[in-house]
Amino acid sequence: MILKKIPLFIVNTIIKIALVVVYLTVVLLTSLVARLVGKKFMFTKWEKKKSYWQPLDMKKQPIEEYHRQF
Repeated sequence: MILKKIPLFIVNTIIKIALVVVYLTVVLLTSLVARLVGKKFMFTKWEKKKSYWQPLDMKKQPIEEYHRQF
């Protein structure tokens, strides 16, 4: 009985460690590249504005591209 649980424990541990390593690698690389390029994913600095609304410009694409989207 215990001989069947030991390999499962080892496999589960290795999978968890591998997932953490892959996740951190992807997140850290994305963060480093974004900082080098100067990309900001979140709007963090608040300015004194009348409105924070950002207009949506839907007229950039021709109307034919919206036909039968789904």
